[in-house]
Amino acid sequence: MEWEYDDVLYIDGKKRQCSIRTIGDMRDVLFSKVEEPDDTPLYYMYRNAVSKKDEYVYSNHKIRYDITIMLPKLLGMEFNKTYGHYHPFNGKKTYPEIYEVLKGRAYYLLQKKVGEEIERAIMVIANEGDKVIIPPNYGHVTINPTKENLIMANLVYDDFKSDYLPYKEKNGAIYYINNDGTYVPNKKYKKIPPLEIKGANYDKKNTIYDLFIKNPEEFEFLKRPELLGRFEFF
Repeated sequence: MEWEYDDVLYIDGKKRQCSIRTIGDMRDVLFSKVEEPDDTPLYYMYRNAVSKKDEYVYSNHKIRYDITIMLPKLLGMEFNKTYGHYHPFNGKKTYPEIYEVLKGRAYYLLQKKVGEEIERAIMVIANEGDKVIIPPNYGHVTINPTKENLIMANLVYDDFKSDYLPYKEKNGAIYYINNDGTYVPNKKYKKIPPLEIKGANYDKKNTIYDLFIKNPEEFEFLKRPELLGRFEFF
């Protein structure tokens, strides 16, 4: 795929349209009040960001490839972050997802929900080229802890809607990650497990885009999470 990115995304020489998440969209999940205007952009989401020649492979397998560009902003004391969401269940497990850092550095803040309580809280630190699998039954937030754009890609099953309501009801994730190095527990949660810090350790040699095009059957677990079995990711 021939593509260029920085503040905007071009694929095959054509500028792609995007959805924009603003401060106004995020106020429900922020640690503290932010004075900037509601229309201040925080990140740009490019859905189905694939080359024309590869569209059939992705659509035929019902897998979506997205690119997100997250700006290097502060939200009060917090680093810039995504809203946070869970995926719906397919059987006894929720659908997984794969992320890849294309540029910059990311924190992936995961929380494993069992019933109404959070059993584990994990922050995965990922650098350029790293891949991170969001396992079944984890909600997740992405954070940009740097002073440059975070550009990341993801692969996900393209036949469900994410659930943002649990994050809205709790005023965000189970921890707030602040720019002074503190991890502040969110007291809206009854049970707060300790935050585990992990590194990403997946294949850096190939992009998830190319891996999917070469062998889409290897990604069947995105549609059938039971194929992941009992494997513990962290």
